[in-house]
Amino acid sequence: MAWCDGMRSSEPIQAPLRWLASGVAGLLAALLAACTAVPAPVGDRFLPDCAVAGLQGEASRRSEFETLRRNVEAGALQRVAALPGPATCLGQVDAEGSIHIDYRYADGSALQVRRQSRIESTDFTLRFAQPRAGPGRDILVELERTAFGATGCGIDWQRATTEPAADGSRGADTVYRGDLCNCQARVRRDEQGRVVVLTLRSAC
Repeated sequence: MAWCDGMRSSEPIQAPLRWLASGVAGLLAALLAACTAVPAPVGDRFLPDCAVAGLQGEASRRSEFETLRRNVEAGALQRVAALPGPATCLGQVDAEGSIHIDYRYADGSALQVRRQSRIESTDFTLRFAQPRAGPGRDILVELERTAFGATGCGIDWQRATTEPAADGSRGADTVYRGDLCNCQARVRRDEQGRVVVLTLRSAC
């Protein structure tokens, strides 16, 4: 009975200890869940309503516009380029069926997308509001995927040439060329070697 009485006398001490252990376990579980929770896709921040002009008419025209816009917004481009959202979007389809989509990001950077299916022409131009250090090639690789899908347009990313900047500035362009539809990608740098403009163009 003494042993049993002793067990009963310890219950007032054990109860708070059990409560404390339960509380600590709950806190650890909450912290673990917070640390392992899957973050919302980055692309969710880049799906703005797009003011569009010229979509009246053929259903195929609207479908092509929406497909191109979805490829741009649902891909990894914004994440790879570290573009701060949310973006604003302005779209247009002209009388010849050319698609224009202009995105502007929170820091002032801008992405211009042009596609003219009639002559199989595609043009992506990304202008950074502030010059950036780094090669810029990873972003161009993602631009190639965005424009042409996983297979790309055959650009050889291991070979490049350097040319005077095509816009006449004092910088220089690093140019990568592909074997499909005259595809080429350019990294434009300023006089300090910082990346200011990235372009991807093709025309079959």
